[in-house]
Amino acid sequence: MGRPKQLLRVGGQSLLTRAARAAVESSCSKVIVVLGAAAAEVRPEIAHLPVKVVVNDEWSTGIASSIRAGLAVVDGDSSAVLFAACDQPAMTPSVLDGLIGLFRSGTKGIAASEYAGTLGIPALFSRWYFGELAKLAGDSGARKIIAAHSGDVESRPFPGGAMDVDTPEDFVPWSR
Repeated sequence: MGRPKQLLRVGGQSLLTRAARAAVESSCSKVIVVLGAAAAEVRPEIAHLPVKVVVNDEWSTGIASSIRAGLAVVDGDSSAVLFAACDQPAMTPSVLDGLIGLFRSGTKGIAASEYAGTLGIPALFSRWYFGELAKLAGDSGARKIIAAHSGDVESRPFPGGAMDVDTPEDFVPWSR
């Protein structure tokens, strides 16, 4: 991007603020925000929100390090964890609440978002998967666990989930 994508603005808010606010306004009981590159620059964007901020100093090793950093501060009595990213501008509290409801009413250990013919984040993982998530390395993210345990996954459509912001061209439709 040439600049921290977390600071790109959509609807008057940064991507980071939008994502953190979606989590705070959902029925998540606690919100942990993992920051990596440019943490000092982007942290003020969420200083007003009731979130726990964790700085991942190993961010350059890949997404797995952010998953591990977030898991490291999850309460020992947590029954599940929900992973989301700030680069999906279509994510809303209702998207997250839909996954939480699906997980609570179902019998599966993973509730994942479905978009563009795949399953991915936002996704919620039962405590059963904490150990496996903590062992991820490099650029292997939650999608690897979802694929490895497809029989234990319930999914919910996430319209707009395939639209993520990784390049300046990706951001064009959201910059209007």
